[in-house]
Amino acid sequence: MNMDIFQASKCFVAMIDNIPVSFIAVLHFPHSKVKNFKRVHRLVVLPDYQGIGIGNRLLEFIGKKYISSGYRYIITTSTPALLQYFQNSKLWICGKFGINTPHSISISKAGYGRITTSWEMKL
Repeated sequence: MNMDIFQASKCFVAMIDNIPVSFIAVLHFPHSKVKNFKRVHRLVVLPDYQGIGIGNRLLEFIGKKYISSGYRYIITTSTPALLQYFQNSKLWICGKFGINTPHSISISKAGYGRITTSWEMKL
């Protein structure tokens, strides 16, 4: 897995009792027709804090800030928990749905064959 964070990323941290428990990095997403995309580059939650919604809350808190500033906010993921959350949320619209193959863009080879989806947050 690639652990690098692009230097152009805007990074945010969620804290509980002064302990960083979740991290999100957001990049400007260059697009030939749409100039105002922001894309989630990385979303991480410490293992002891996974499964209780902290990552989802951080993702949406940051998304609301970007959307209220006139940006579109997108994420691409193959994480099963996020896919389930997005499918049940009224805030997220699925843009693309597919299977990772060696010929598609993928973060890691371990993700090949997994369902990968792109989502846009709408308020």
